Amino acid sequence: MSVGYEYIKVLLYAYPKLKELAEAIAAGAEIKALLSFRSAADTQKLAETIAEEIARSEQLLELKEKMDAVLRVCGEEELFLLEYKYFRRTKELNCRFSGKGFSCSERTYFRRQNALLKKLALLFRVRVMSEEDFLREYRNFPVFLRVYRVLLKGEERKVVGKRRTRRLYAEQCSSQNSAASGTGFLLPLRTKMAIAAADSPIASKTAACAPVREETASSGFSAAGGSSGGER
Repeated sequence: MSVGYEYIKVLLYAYPKLKELAEAIAAGAEIKALLSFRSAADTQKLAETIAEEIARSEQLLELKEKMDAVLRVCGEEELFLLEYKYFRRTKELNCRFSGKGFSCSERTYFRRQNALLKKLALLFRVRVMSEEDFLREYRNFPVFLRVYRVLLKGEERKVVGKRRTRRLYAEQCSSQNSAASGTGFLLPLRTKMAIAAADSPIASKTAACAPVREETASSGFSAAGGSSGGER
């Protein structure tokens, strides 16, 4: 994994859940405000916390809009690669890319993923944010930082599940069952909604990450799956 691309991967893994995450944070801020009369916390401190959560929610929605704009310049094959590796939305892979294959060797697959990551890194730095911006703006946001730390340690398999098969095409779309049926199809694992929780800010880019089980990253964006095959 190329140095300096970790934050790009964090944003890509988070992308499918940004809207839900923003809405969850906004809802939490609203609840805090409604129940503020019950809080034993200092009034000013509580007001600051609510304001910060509202700002975070708006920030995530703005981030999604910027990422939407970048993804609109990607070709169909690039979107397929992103969906397959990072977004992992079963419905999208089964329906939008139904019957579309990606016939290539494993070496070619990784080479194209790396080329796509480099392209996105350039676009993100210009249209979304740089790594410095990422660390500054999300230094107190554990949902992103814990995944970022895992990636820095080269343990991406702890963020996403391993694949059971190497074949790179999707199941035919079915209105009755959108899950995998039969063999020979490589489907994405369902993502979990990332839940924001209080955490201490990252001390530095190389700060150690708290232990995370390989089966599922506690603050990641997707559940782990099978036990065969490498991270793809």
